Amino acid sequence: MARRMTILIGLVFAISLHAAMFVPLARAMLTGDAPEDLKEKRTLAARPALEWNIASIEAFPDAFEQYYDDHFGYRDVLVKYLAYFRLNFLGVSPKPKRVTLGKEGWLFFTQTLKESMPEGCPFGESHLENLRMLFEEWHDRLAKQGIPYILVVAPDKKDVYGEYLPRMYAKKAESGWQVDHFIAHMKQHSKVPLLDLAPVLRAQKGKGPLYFKTDTHWNSLGAFLAAQAIAAAIRDQVPSIGRPVDIRECTVSFRGAKGRDLASMLGLGDWILDRNLVSVTPPGGFQAKRAAADTAVPPQRRPGQAPHKPIVMETPNEALPRAVIFRDSFSNALFPYLSEHFSRSVYYWQRHGQQDILGQEKPDIVIHEIVAREIRRFCCFPDAAW
Repeated sequence: MARRMTILIGLVFAISLHAAMFVPLARAMLTGDAPEDLKEKRTLAARPALEWNIASIEAFPDAFEQYYDDHFGYRDVLVKYLAYFRLNFLGVSPKPKRVTLGKEGWLFFTQTLKESMPEGCPFGESHLENLRMLFEEWHDRLAKQGIPYILVVAPDKKDVYGEYLPRMYAKKAESGWQVDHFIAHMKQHSKVPLLDLAPVLRAQKGKGPLYFKTDTHWNSLGAFLAAQAIAAAIRDQVPSIGRPVDIRECTVSFRGAKGRDLASMLGLGDWILDRNLVSVTPPGGFQAKRAAADTAVPPQRRPGQAPHKPIVMETPNEALPRAVIFRDSFSNALFPYLSEHFSRSVYYWQRHGQQDILGQEKPDIVIHEIVAREIRRFCCFPDAAW
């Protein structure tokens, strides 16, 4: 009896082992399914074609291995379980080269942390002077047309919630991030109006969570407070702008939602709950409505991405000023709130002013919003930034 049980156990083990080896292979070969919900934000390897020549035959094994590693059966499920185990039981990031795990479940974009360090791309005096002259050139060009200009630096999450950084980055950041040196230089040596939103938001963290724990961006509460700070900062230049709104006048609600971009990079977008989703509704509701993007300037296109079409917002109050905002992804949450202060506002995905759009819109002010991590690209990677 014992011998039969041993044989049965061995048979079950052998069948299970072969199934574990061949079922995923059969599924991958028969269906070719890609892990659609993994959202790894990279291009998975394509199935290689085998041609009857020496070069193709020699390259095929490595190419097929890369393809199989990306497409083997049930890969998405296995990768998710492994990532979840490493994150929640081992307390480490499943993909540390892309996402850094901070304290209390806060996620940070690793590339931003490394590139923002002083040693990532040092800002020497020559770099800082080049940046100063660049922004002053745009400021002076607009001033000749009678158009005020303000440079707004949107903080990265690390600039507001540095207390949640892992120790290795928190210690290195004691000497200041690259953007801190840039802002200090501009305030000391430049005439360009500059609004640094980092201290503004740090001072208001007690009003609620301002950034997502699983995203690189601010949430609606952070964007609302940023919009009011921008409105207050430009009132001297444009007195007719709508008054800043106090958060106590608004309807604010908090709720959780599935993990956002950083969680998706880990393959856990559906498995992590981000409780920092905030809804902010101004008193009387939103007055600014989306209008047709009738600007004649072609949309900005980034390599490998769909073109970013201009966003046009209009309010019924024609006494309010008109604005052109050159923006990046941080304006996605910003424009519903900032637009309340203008009769017409055009958000253009472009990191410098274009004469065509300025001539068409005839704005009363130009706002140049740049997230802190992009500042370094102006001097370190000028071709990539423009």
